[in-house]
Amino acid sequence: MKKNGFSLIELLVVMIILGILAGLGTVSFRGWVRKNELESQAKEMYTDLMNARLTAMHRNTNHIISLSGNKMSGSVDTNGDGVGDTGLCIWGRHKGDPVDGSCPDNKSLSYKKLAYPMTWNGAATFGFNARGLSNTNKTICVFSTLNPSHDCIVISSTRIRMGKLINQSGGCNDANCEAKK
Repeated sequence: MKKNGFSLIELLVVMIILGILAGLGTVSFRGWVRKNELESQAKEMYTDLMNARLTAMHRNTNHIISLSGNKMSGSVDTNGDGVGDTGLCIWGRHKGDPVDGSCPDNKSLSYKKLAYPMTWNGAATFGFNARGLSNTNKTICVFSTLNPSHDCIVISSTRIRMGKLINQSGGCNDANCEAKK
């Protein structure tokens, strides 16, 4: 008969249960963090595209966006030849960079390095004209098993909208990207 306190076995059982719960919580937390990072990337890409569109209208110039698997680049096309001009950035400004829109250190493009690779339909380059209209319809997708709330962006001539992929094994096109509000 015990008078007070816990036995060593009871204490070990409680410690094992707490260890299992902590391990499960860590796995769940890591998945949540990765899902949040993917959603943040999609939202940041959307913001950068909207910024490029609005900057094209504000500066009355064409803006060129180039996509690669893990990088999105942007440049300004002041002479309308469809090629970005050297030394002009559309995003990626940091404290101390020139305020006139020029890139620091004479970089020809400003770019964003992406943590999750993206895919898209059509050509890897598109642009916004001086009126803010896109020269091509495009869908940009980030396929993942993490099930984020936003993982695709549809660009039409007059608008840019974020969405959620309906089918992860489906293609990257506007029919597979359901608009989210």
